[in-house]
Amino acid sequence: MLGKLIKYDFKANIKIYFGMYIFLLATALLAALSDWGASKYQGALPWVILDPITKVMYVIGIVAVLAVTFFDAVLRYRKNLLKDEGYLMHTLPVTAASLYFSKLITAILKMIVGCVVIYLTSTIVVRDFFWIVDFCKGFKTGFAESLGVLGVSATPLVILLGVVMILSVVASWVQFYLCLTLGYTWNYGNGNTNRDIMSVVSYFIIYAVLQVVSLAAMFIVVAIVGVDNIAHFETVESMLNYMYWTFGMSLGITVVSTVVCMVLSIKRLEKKLNLE
Repeated sequence: MLGKLIKYDFKANIKIYFGMYIFLLATALLAALSDWGASKYQGALPWVILDPITKVMYVIGIVAVLAVTFFDAVLRYRKNLLKDEGYLMHTLPVTAASLYFSKLITAILKMIVGCVVIYLTSTIVVRDFFWIVDFCKGFKTGFAESLGVLGVSATPLVILLGVVMILSVVASWVQFYLCLTLGYTWNYGNGNTNRDIMSVVSYFIIYAVLQVVSLAAMFIVVAIVGVDNIAHFETVESMLNYMYWTFGMSLGITVVSTVVCMVLSIKRLEKKLNLE
């Protein structure tokens, strides 16, 4: 049943997504054409004007794909599970966990598809299918140089940073889901309180809690590594050790907070559901 829910969610707003992908492809082709024209006919006014315009349009397309994909996942959760459509969704013979994870998995899949489309269209713009390889090498080298550890392998640290960034996107969805769930399932006063406003209030409360936890984690890192070691890194290894502890602690907080938010959201959907 989970697969059917994901299939249903994946088809939602499919025309909008196809429209964005087609726009992105069109702007990529225009950007590639204008770049070719600008390089072949250097100084020609039409190409000089067209080249930056088409590239800006392509960047706008990338931002649109990422932004719409992210916020559509949040709005679909609100609309399908907490608004009017929730009456139907919650009568299905599935658990609250299945409903919850169908939304989250669909969001992740749509973001993956969006990123793949962005990459494929970017290869048209730069006219190099494997540009990501050179980019990764350059990023790793630049990252190592910024830490002053050139010559020491920073690959594990870069991978750890990448994992943290990817999980942060999922964690953001999960936090939004919890804020909406809290805002729409708690009964305030006479029940006339705007639930979207309460969702916003819930967001700031959860954000404040996570900031306190993050601050506490940083104190733990300082206690483990030592204040003197942080102020004066004596060796490359001591600097890397500090970075590993920092990113590792960030990863741990992200994973734990994500799981906690998931559990709280599902429990609220099971026990406290009160649709409009």
